[in-house]
Amino acid sequence: MSRYVPHLFAADRRPRYIVVWSLQWAIIERTELEGNSNFDAAMAVALQRWALQGWDAEGEYDYGFAFLRKDRERRLMAITPRDPYDERPQSFNPYRSLAIKPPADS
Repeated sequence: MSRYVPHLFAADRRPRYIVVWSLQWAIIERTELEGNSNFDAAMAVALQRWALQGWDAEGEYDYGFAFLRKDRERRLMAITPRDPYDERPQSFNPYRSLAIKPPADS
């Protein structure tokens, strides 16, 4: 069985965002990365910057995220193609655009 390979670090012309959230989903930090950047290196640099402030990553970021810990506080850092300040719905509802029509008489 093969492992899932995340495509978050693949070269792409669209921007990516490195976001740090509290565990209650409050945005603490948002960094926009230009398209065609080295997203893997940007994530490594962000983790190093937080490490210099005393935060320890609890694991690797192979899947695009890592939990950070400092004393008893935890945060989540992730790279995402979605701007965290974008308030549009994240899911697709196929029924939203359908008008309810009465059944055709036979």
